[in-house]
Formats: sequence, structure tokens, C-alpha cells
Amino acid sequence: MGFLTKNKENESKKFINNGKKYLNQGRVKEAISEFEKSLDNSPNYEAFFNLGSCYMMLGNYQKTIYYYELALEFSPVNSKALTYSSLGLAYSQINEKEKALEYCKKAVEIDPSSSLLWTNLGGLYHRFGASEKALECHQKAAEFTSNKLKPEDALVCYNLAVSNLEEGEVEKAKECLKRAFIAGGKMNLADPDEWVSVGNDLIQKDKDMAKLCFTIALDVDSKCVDAWNNLGGINCELGMIKEAISCYKKAMKIRPSDPRILFNLSNIYVMQNDWNEAIIYLEKFTKMDRSMQLAWRNLGIGYLKFDLISDAIPCLKKAVLLNPSDKMAWRCLGISYQKTGETLKAWECLKKSDIFY
Repeated sequence: MGFLTKNKENESKKFINNGKKYLNQGRVKEAISEFEKSLDNSPNYEAFFNLGSCYMMLGNYQKTIYYYELALEFSPVNSKALTYSSLGLAYSQINEKEKALEYCKKAVEIDPSSSLLWTNLGGLYHRFGASEKALECHQKAAEFTSNKLKPEDALVCYNLAVSNLEEGEVEKAKECLKRAFIAGGKMNLADPDEWVSVGNDLIQKDKDMAKLCFTIALDVDSKCVDAWNNLGGINCELGMIKEAISCYKKAMKIRPSDPRILFNLSNIYVMQNDWNEAIIYLEKFTKMDRSMQLAWRNLGIGYLKFDLISDAIPCLKKAVLLNPSDKMAWRCLGISYQKTGETLKAWECLKKSDIFY
């Protein structure tokens, strides 16, 4: 490499700036190339640290650790805490729990007033199932957010909401979540539809936090049908059937003719094998929406279970018309024809259900 001259230093900084620009654009491979060019001039903290971040984004955690450890060797005093924390997060990705916690704890020892570092440590405790310690860290992080919340405080408040919720502190969790969105500055907290939208975004990632959003929506407006409907859906997925039915029925009182709610209720009763109730809601639903294949199939099966064959056959015919590959519908249609003595029709339907194969 040779000794460092002013020209080399300037050139190295140019490569660093180029790399950061590419990184911000998500062009990780181009960023890596620029940071490596910087190292060709001289070893330096920014290049090593940013290379670690690049490989973290690519999921190559061994290289991430390699470059963060090099960054630590070249780290200026004011960057050591962040580097330790980043190294801890990298170790957590390969399930090196002890090293991950060691480095993240070291980070908060160096800079105990950084909300980001406390948030990272809290995140590790959350990941490793230590919910009480996670809550302590997120509370500590919140201490270092200003009364006038900034966008960067949003994650701190959100994580504190998660930890409070895990500890059963629902009202505290609600307040923290509201503060998170105040910090983000892009949400009208008094609009239940916005809470529903956030909850919808969270359903696949964190059902408990999604439920919290729908609950807040209902705090804002107890007649928010979408919140009741979505809360019913999550409760159903979590196996909380009574709670799900209660939510759907509350939604239906507000909007009795909403086909979504009718179908969702029918589906729960089908799952519970309560065909009397299922038929009630399926009959109402199919009068409003004649294109839902599953509704026709379920209604036909319900009629068949009560030997209402003349009602079952038209429903099952509609079901196989809408989805000719539905073997269950073909089978039930075949059984229905057997009961009416139409053997040839029954045979044709049962063949399509693959029952003989």
C-alpha cells in the first residue's frame, strides 16, 4: 500500500463517498467495489465498517463479522460503541448468543446515553426470549429520547411497545405505539382507518402488534367495522374462536349486510363443524356475492349433511362450474347424485374427484 499522502487520502474519501451513495441506492455490489478501492489506498475505519454493513445486507455474516472486527481495530473513539453494537448484531445472526450480548453490552457501557445502542441490546434480549431484560433496555432507550420526538425515536418507541405488550402491559404498549407514530410524523392518530392500515401491514410480521393497532382503532371509533373484522381474523388464526366470533358479530351489528363478515362467520362455523350456523350465513352471503366458489361448495356440503339434496346439487354444480379442479366439490356432487339414484351422473362426478385413484 505504501505511505498515505494527501492525494491518496482525498482519493480514499472519494471512494468512500461513492460507496455510501451506492449503498443508499441499494446498489450493494457497486458499494463494495468502491469501499475496496478505498482500502487499496490505505486501511481505514469507514471502509471496513461499511463493508461489514454491505455484507450484512447480503446475508454473508462471516464476512460481516470479519470487516466489523477490522473496523474495531481502526475505530476512532467516538465510533467504538456503534462498532461493538454492530458486531454484536452480526454475531446474533449466526446464533452466537454470548458474543452477541457481550458486544452489545460493551457498546452501552461505552455510550450509555445512546437510545440506538440500548434499542439494539433490547432487540437481542427480545430475540433470545428474555422479555423482561428487553423491556428494561427499551425503557432505557426511551429515557434518551427527547420530549419533542424525532423520526429516529420511532423505533425506540415501537420496540418499547412490543416489550410492554409481551409483559401484558397493554395500555402502556398503546401509548408507546402512539409515540412511535408521533415520532414518525406521518400518521393521523385520530383516524381509525390509518390504524387499521398499519395493523394490516403488521399482520404477517407480528400478529400481536397488529391486534394492538386494531384495538387502538376501536378506541378511536368503536364502530370501525374493518377493525372488528380484522381483529376477528387474527383471533381465528390464533385459535381464539370465541373471541373471533364475538368480533365478527360486533362488526355485523354495525354493518349487517357486509359480505366479508358474513363469509368470515360462515367459515368459522364450517371450521367448528357447526353446519346449522354456517348455512345461515352462507345463504345470506351467496345472495350478495354469487362468484365465491368456496361459499357455494361449503353451502352445498352443508345441505348435503342434512340430506337437503335438492338444495345441495345446484350449489355444488355452481362450485364445480367456478372451479372445475375442486375435487371435494365433485365428490360431494357425486354423492348427492347417488342419493337421488342418478348413478351415471354420480359416476362421472366421482371420477373427476379422483376417488377411485
